[in-house]
Amino acid sequence: NVWGVEGAIDNSGIRVHYVTTPREHGLGWIAAAELSFYSRAVMIPPKEERFHVTRVCTVTGLEEPAHISAIWYHAHLIGKEFSTELYRHGQKSVLWRETSWHFDDQALPSLEAAGLTGYNGDQFVASCVYNSSTRDSITYLILETTDEMCWAQLQYYPHVGKGAVCNGVVFAGALEPGEDVSKVRVCVRALFALVCWDFTEWPLMFVCFLC
Repeated sequence: NVWGVEGAIDNSGIRVHYVTTPREHGLGWIAAAELSFYSRAVMIPPKEERFHVTRVCTVTGLEEPAHISAIWYHAHLIGKEFSTELYRHGQKSVLWRETSWHFDDQALPSLEAAGLTGYNGDQFVASCVYNSSTRDSITYLILETTDEMCWAQLQYYPHVGKGAVCNGVVFAGALEPGEDVSKVRVCVRALFALVCWDFTEWPLMFVCFLC
């Protein structure tokens, strides 16, 4: 009650559970996206109803196949949507989407029912979508609640050795109303054309003139 409001009662807190016998498996996390200190290289411009920040990464470091059991998303006040896909041998699987995410209602959805196994070489594409339409200045991915973050964490077991690492790259851009962020392609200019890829044929690329 930092404001000294008379009659206000705080009943918040935490509950800790513990066991005296170690569990069979330890839990690990695959950071498909963990953008909190991403400097000013990635920024969310103002007055954008849908602006995505997407990270593409490849898993290494697993000493044995891992069971992926849950997913956790995190952003701040203008984070509105999330999507994470798995690409393996050119095949795409959507792991989890949040189309109406709220900062005050964050959860850890279970993926147990999917029976998903992760391997080294798997590629994850994790997207965070923001609505900056009420803001008048650039929003950066830093620490303050009024800044933003982009987290997509995959919980897995067993955690063996140093655990999984997912190294990759980040790109960002505006989305049209109703545009599926999982179908966004990366395009970079090369000579007189745009070189584009959409991850279903990753790491192969194709050239198009009207990306």
